[in-house]
Amino acid sequence: MNISHVLLLMSASIAGSLLQLPVVGGGSQLGTIAVLTEVFDVEDELAASAGIMLWLVTFVAIVPIGFLLARREHVSLRKLSEEANPEAAGIV
Repeated sequence: MNISHVLLLMSASIAGSLLQLPVVGGGSQLGTIAVLTEVFDVEDELAASAGIMLWLVTFVAIVPIGFLLARREHVSLRKLSEEANPEAAGIV
């Protein structure tokens, strides 16, 4: 792939992430899959796996770093959850 193809694929992924589907998300994957299948004539299965892998690398890769930083700052996800929903925790 040359630089113009890479920029086209990145643009589709970014545009898809800006136009998230209601409730479930998936815009980034769908943008990537659409460009791979329609523009580059990639098989559907390969395009789907590439779209999901691109999403994993770009968006999910930061989650472990976020958990480490939250632990370093002594942020408890359990306490945040209880504070957000006191009825479920039996506080009220």
